[in-house]
Amino acid sequence: MDRNPYAPPTAPVSAHTGDGRPVAPVAPLYTPNQVAVATFLASAIAGGWLMAANFRAIGLREKARHSLLIGIGVTAATVALGLLLPERFPNFVLPIAVAFGIRALAERHFSALLAGHVEAGGEVRSGWRVAGISLAVLAILFAAAFLGVFGYYVIVGATSG
Repeated sequence: MDRNPYAPPTAPVSAHTGDGRPVAPVAPLYTPNQVAVATFLASAIAGGWLMAANFRAIGLREKARHSLLIGIGVTAATVALGLLLPERFPNFVLPIAVAFGIRALAERHFSALLAGHVEAGGEVRSGWRVAGISLAVLAILFAAAFLGVFGYYVIVGATSG
């Protein structure tokens, strides 16, 4: 066996060097604009998913989990607020407001890191990947909504019949 089990790890173990500058992670990162587009197209869950991927890429697993949970919570709040708004309220206002809010959050967390990442030769994720993730999140949300409505009618139909 060539590997020494007592040797220190060879991979970077923190997201920052000793002088405080970010280390360019091996994995490409998502930009705040990509996070905003995913949020607008597919809900805050998609934006939280992309932010979680960025946090995982730089080794911050706890923040990755929090960003995904925040995305789920913001999506639930958006749906609840959408149900309470009047019928004549413009449909595009709420998704745009959520997208700008999530973009501001992503900008706060990733703007300096992304600049250092690109400067060090790191890559940015493809917009096609963002579109694919958005479609996957939409499919999951539509399936959940369908199963919820179907389950409701099965339960209501079984109790009233």
